[in-house]
Amino acid sequence: MYTLRITGPEGIRVQTLAPGEHSLGRQPGNDILLPNREVSRRHALLACTPQGCAITDLGSSNGTYLEGKKLAAYTPYPIALPAHLKIGPFQLRLEAAGERAARAAALPEEAAPPKAEPAPKEATPPRAAGKGAAPKKARKSRKTAPPSRPPAPPSPPKGAAPPQMPAVPEGLEIHSQQLLRYLPAIYHTDFMSRFLGLFESILLPIEWTIDNFDLYLDALTSPADFLPWWENLMGLAADASWSVEQRRALLREAHHLFARRGTPGALSRLLEIYTGSAPRIRDTDPDLPPHTFVVQWERLPEGVNRALLEALIATHKPAHTDFRVEFPRP
Repeated sequence: MYTLRITGPEGIRVQTLAPGEHSLGRQPGNDILLPNREVSRRHALLACTPQGCAITDLGSSNGTYLEGKKLAAYTPYPIALPAHLKIGPFQLRLEAAGERAARAAALPEEAAPPKAEPAPKEATPPRAAGKGAAPKKARKSRKTAPPSRPPAPPSPPKGAAPPQMPAVPEGLEIHSQQLLRYLPAIYHTDFMSRFLGLFESILLPIEWTIDNFDLYLDALTSPADFLPWWENLMGLAADASWSVEQRRALLREAHHLFARRGTPGALSRLLEIYTGSAPRIRDTDPDLPPHTFVVQWERLPEGVNRALLEALIATHKPAHTDFRVEFPRP
């Protein structure tokens, strides 16, 4: 058995690994989940046997580091335990399962700090003989005495300190991570590494966005500020009364709703997404006027915009029909 200590943006966790193959990546389904945009969906493979472990980078975007050295893709590297791995913002320490406990038990107890000996008291100088000697010495000491210190400035008001921005954004480094390896060895200098790091600070975030653009195309993982683009593409109008969860649900089912647009089922599902309660639609009652249907709720959550409900029905109903809305009685 092996112990993997994972230190990341969300804290520290420890995972026990049995002999076998363990996949690492940000996508759910991996044995070791590392949820961060700097980690590829299937980033690396950790193979463990009773004799030892080996790590293989699976062609990740930002690479896998073993003891500070970047690994070549699709090449197994044996691991000498204990070992330090770096994947994106995550620091991983791999060791045998009983090694941590044995190391902690072998540490000696901290010795108590020695007590400081009291400083010897300064000897009091003897008083000079004579009556006039003491006043003259006092006058001399007053002349050479240093001026008193000015009062300290008032302390700032108490409150939460402003958050400090990191010197280097998360996922980036001062030195080059990729571009330097394409140059001959004669150019592998500290200046060239820092110079190329300036360009990588612009290019790498763009590559991360492209590599993770599939997350933008799913209504459940798309950023909230990207949802208006989706709604405009599909011809949907959602005002400020729609919550983010309601908008995501509408976008996920938009293709089904548009395929059945004008049917009672599609209209009922659309209104259920907005109100949280499915209405009853009656369009076959003999006492109804021709081409008229009734939308009726048995219960309706508080705060629902009734004018918006009627506007939604008017937009998604068949063009040749009329409707009437019956709200529950208070």
